[in-house]
Amino acid sequence: LYEENDKPSSAVDIFPVVSNVPVYPRFVQQKLGGPSISDYEKLKAEKLDLQLKYNELLDTHKETCRQVSHVQCWQCTLL
Repeated sequence: LYEENDKPSSAVDIFPVVSNVPVYPRFVQQKLGGPSISDYEKLKAEKLDLQLKYNELLDTHKETCRQVSHVQCWQCTLL
C-alpha cells in the first residue's frame, strides 16, 4: 500500500564543498543527473582557457584600435 520514500528527509539539504566544488547529494545526482566532479573540473579548465584566449584577443583589439586612431590623427594633420 505504501510507496518507498526515495526523497531526502529535508527539502533543504546543506551541500558541502570540497576544494571549491559543491558535492551534491546522491539523490540529486541520481534523479536530476548532476555533473560529476571530473565533468565540473573539465568545464572549469575549458572556461579558464577560453577566458585567457578572450583576454588575449581583447588586448590585441585594443592595441589595433589605438594604432588605427593614431594613423587617423596623423592623416588629419597632413591635410
